[in-house]
Amino acid sequence: MDAAIWIGLLLDVALLVWLIVSVQSIKGYLRRIAISLPVTPEQMGLITGTIRTEDAMAIFVKAGGKIVMPDADADAPLWVEFDTSELTSPLDPELIDLLIDRKSTIHAIVRAREKGSR
Repeated sequence: MDAAIWIGLLLDVALLVWLIVSVQSIKGYLRRIAISLPVTPEQMGLITGTIRTEDAMAIFVKAGGKIVMPDADADAPLWVEFDTSELTSPLDPELIDLLIDRKSTIHAIVRAREKGSR
């Protein structure tokens, strides 16, 4: 009976050592993969949700999207539509969701740009 207990303990220790070594090697592989991925400041801002609205708009327009607004007076409701029919490169759905969440800010930015260009 004592021999079975000692064999069981040795197997437990061997399994524990194997598990620790495996976790460390997996962490090493994941670290190398993360370092090799190209991450721009805009991508990190999108990942963390801290990207500036102007940067998100620029990414959307650069990809071929259009921001459509009514041609009404300044008293018009805050209506903004994002036309994705002519996208030349794929966009993350998170970027579109971020833009939709910031419609009122985008409306104010586009109105200010229109007034500035007159």
